[in-house]
Amino acid sequence: MTAVELRAARVMQACCGFLRWDAHCGGKRTDVTQIGEERPILHRSRRRSLEDEVARHYTKNWFASKTLLETGDPSRNIIEMIFKTTTANTTTCTINIKQVLKLNNSRETLERFEKVRVDVKNRAYEHHDKDPRNMVDGNEQLLFYTKLASCKQLETSKLCKDSNCSICSIIKSGFHTAKRKTGIWLTTSCQDFVNDNAHAEMMNVSMAIMVCRVITGRVIDMVDTKFEDEYDSIEGVKSNQLFVKNPSGVLPCFVIVLDCKYTC
Repeated sequence: MTAVELRAARVMQACCGFLRWDAHCGGKRTDVTQIGEERPILHRSRRRSLEDEVARHYTKNWFASKTLLETGDPSRNIIEMIFKTTTANTTTCTINIKQVLKLNNSRETLERFEKVRVDVKNRAYEHHDKDPRNMVDGNEQLLFYTKLASCKQLETSKLCKDSNCSICSIIKSGFHTAKRKTGIWLTTSCQDFVNDNAHAEMMNVSMAIMVCRVITGRVIDMVDTKFEDEYDSIEGVKSNQLFVKNPSGVLPCFVIVLDCKYTC
């Protein structure tokens, strides 16, 4: 791993805790920090207020929606920082972040996501998994889903009604769709996506990047696919690629809309 990749990994790891709360997926009362060590339980009144806040969110947030984040918004600043650490080596273009949208997932999408986590943790305990992350949080990681999009509502807080619009369809129902029932490819870096889509401007489409929380579970290298059934995710040919077999384990949290000007 290069120095840039290591720095990006550290930044993304540091931001995962922020995303758990900001994506409206409240943590447990005693989140585990290390095996055998738990954070102290909050004072009862403070704990109750947090639980009430989560409950209010679930009631309010039954249906999926998205919120436009203004420049300078703390959440937007964090997301921009995460994105920039993964595109530090881009030399073929100048990158302008046009919009950052915060996704408010439906209760159904959130429940499916947490069910995947529980399933991974239970299997890890049953099989005495050597990776402690699987037992703690299902080996949750922060990954990106990249897509060229022609949606006219992409840069607004509205969702379009076009059934062929993949971005709005994902926001409405998560990645749990018939088109992705066999799994989904994600990446730890946006570098290749930006470099490979110099034609986006000419095609009158937008470059959209979804920042996702992902339950990756047990991960296997692509060369060992004979044991594929025992694992939850498969590493791609490139080290930054990951195929997640259960789409319900991918929770979209933010969408970054790019405007790139290519220099060559």
